[in-house]
Amino acid sequence: MPENEGSTVIEESTLSQIDPARGIAFVASADASVRAIAATALERQGFSVFEIEDVSLVVDFLESSRPDLLVLDASSSGLDVGGVCAALRGMEGGSRVRVLVLTEEGDSETVEHALAAGVSDFAARPFTARLLGHRIRHMLRSGALLDDLQRSEATLESAQRLVHLGNWTWDLAGHEMKWTAETYRLLGYPLDHPHPRSQDYLSRVHPEDADMVARALESTLRGEQSFSLDHRVVHEDGTLLYLHSEAEVVRNAKGQPSKLTGTVQDITDRKKAESRIQFLAFYDSLTGLPNRLHFNDQLKKSLDLARGRGGTAAVMFMDLDNFKRINDTSGHSAGDRLLRAAANRLREAIRASDLVSRVDSVRGPEGAVARLG
Repeated sequence: MPENEGSTVIEESTLSQIDPARGIAFVASADASVRAIAATALERQGFSVFEIEDVSLVVDFLESSRPDLLVLDASSSGLDVGGVCAALRGMEGGSRVRVLVLTEEGDSETVEHALAAGVSDFAARPFTARLLGHRIRHMLRSGALLDDLQRSEATLESAQRLVHLGNWTWDLAGHEMKWTAETYRLLGYPLDHPHPRSQDYLSRVHPEDADMVARALESTLRGEQSFSLDHRVVHEDGTLLYLHSEAEVVRNAKGQPSKLTGTVQDITDRKKAESRIQFLAFYDSLTGLPNRLHFNDQLKKSLDLARGRGGTAAVMFMDLDNFKRINDTSGHSAGDRLLRAAANRLREAIRASDLVSRVDSVRGPEGAVARLG
């Protein structure tokens, strides 16, 4: 069989001769003229071309070596284009291989099956080496753009994962949403959760924050304010996260809201740090009781309330006699345990009405006991 200049009919031994410096192309066709035209077009694009005459061996050769580009002649008897593509995509590195299928004009059935299997592009007969070269060049450019997009998306996904930031779009007409991978994680859904909708997002919002989020969304859609707030979400397994959410409205040609685009970021660690800072500022770290600063603040409020009602307020100061002896004889750890035990007993003995006190959603209602020293 005559060979096209610069190409070769592929055999097992030729696979070891592939020049890695050039792109590699396999051409599978039982028709020698088709192989010659395709080989000429590919060589003009800088490929080393290897021809496969026995199309039943295509998968075997692909298992031995991955080309950069694979040309399949769908008119070759015994060549299952869809099966070859499916097998290739399942191989390691097979997803990066561009696949061009040569079809008969109007063969829509082959096109449909091949598309479902992951074919990159098609070229219909009749074709010349020049026309086929244009098609290949267009496919490679499109593939390069797709590779760049996929790399950008992978970089973005990695960055979002590092900073716990997800983004989403919300189609207001159909309530359908698109989430990035980090959004799925932050809202507690698996990546294979089908067709996320607005209700999936809103159902994760903590019940106590639901009205706040709903009002903020309505106000944003009316154009009264931007959507920017902190709220809690609760996963199905009970995991609670604090999220910072932001969104903006995208309007159609008539100026009507058509979609929302937004972000969600996990700020749970920040909220915990803020809560800890507040605790250290107003509470005694050993006993958990309000400290002197907190006590003085509450005392002022109680005195102001009593004056406003024309009444009085009373303060009782207690000390633990000979406490230094406990530290000296039993050690500071024993003294700490004694202080905590005394604090707990006093807490239990105080009535809720003994002090008009702030309520902390994390620690619950505070008693009237404070540690001053």
